[in-house]
Amino acid sequence: MALDKEFFDSVNIDVVKKKYYNANKVNALLCNIQQQAETMGQENELLRTQLEALNGQKSEIGDTLLSARALAKKIEDQARAQAEETIRQAQEKADAIVREAEHKRRELAQSLPDQQEYAAKCVENCFNKLKKQHIEAIEMLNNEWQDFLCGLMPEEHTAEPEQSDAEVQENTEDMPELRERVNAIAKELMEILDKKQ
Repeated sequence: MALDKEFFDSVNIDVVKKKYYNANKVNALLCNIQQQAETMGQENELLRTQLEALNGQKSEIGDTLLSARALAKKIEDQARAQAEETIRQAQEKADAIVREAEHKRRELAQSLPDQQEYAAKCVENCFNKLKKQHIEAIEMLNNEWQDFLCGLMPEEHTAEPEQSDAEVQENTEDMPELRERVNAIAKELMEILDKKQ
């Protein structure tokens, strides 16, 4: 029985000679209270230990989340820089290809008329190569993003207590925002590719 209101309400000690309490019952009651107080003290100590462990885990989760955010920001910056560099290089190659194709077209225009069709095919082949480079660059960025997402998934540890729904939501609440940012980069690349078509 716990040391609660019901326990103390149930205490009933006989009065001897209408003046003194029964010593044996008083001693038994005090012994019972002492035992329950010791049990409560042990339970409180156990709960305190568990609380400290949970606070430590919460701190570790917070550090992990901060690291994940920093890593996500770094990957986002790298992906954007790489995308910009890829676009710049592709634009330079495209300009060079167009100039070369135009030069060949002019040369062929001065020769037989059927060679003009050959020049058009050369331009089309060059453009297809450029289109392929754009698609490969987008796929490479997408693969890196998928690898990053897989790396963020926590490993299962049977010894650790299960996280509550609130903690899981707190640890993953920034993921949609990061996904939207990277998807926006991929969308920009696809729009550039569509303009080239």
